[in-house]
Amino acid sequence: MKKKEKSWRLLWELLTVALGVFLALFVNNFTERNKEARLVDKVIAGLEREIAQNEQTVKRSLDFHVEFLQALETGTDDLVLQLNTAPIIKSAWDAAKSSNVLHLLDYDLSLAFSEVYSWHEEYDKLKFLSDQALYFVRFSNNTYSKAAYLKRWESAFQDFQYAEEELLARYKQALRMIEAAGRGRA
Repeated sequence: MKKKEKSWRLLWELLTVALGVFLALFVNNFTERNKEARLVDKVIAGLEREIAQNEQTVKRSLDFHVEFLQALETGTDDLVLQLNTAPIIKSAWDAAKSSNVLHLLDYDLSLAFSEVYSWHEEYDKLKFLSDQALYFVRFSNNTYSKAAYLKRWESAFQDFQYAEEELLARYKQALRMIEAAGRGRA
């Protein structure tokens, strides 16, 4: 009888230890998931704020380029060859990439953010190339008239107008997806 009692006691102790380990793993897993969910919400909120801020600066830049192209069509004489590019902020995106949080996001939301920031890269390339070309035009020894310079730059302004319209469309899409997911603003 003692042997049977010891076996039951050993089995009981084994079950309580196993249950304790299981509960500890469950609590740890639950805590980790909560921590990840809070981090995801924080990242989404940061990206949302950054996109909203960039949206305002891109709108202002787009308005400038649209007005410039309209003035160019009407032949206004007081135009100055000047690009008004939007200063794009990417710090929340860089932080999200470096903190390795993007894999925790919903795929569609992650894709929308990726498209936004891919367009930022294209916009930055366009700014870089245009700045180089503008520098060359301003400091070259060519004797073009002001009207000829402006006409040559019409396509550059159209490129910026297109890129800014595309950026604004991507911003709207990403913000709609955040809102639909009920995420952000943490």
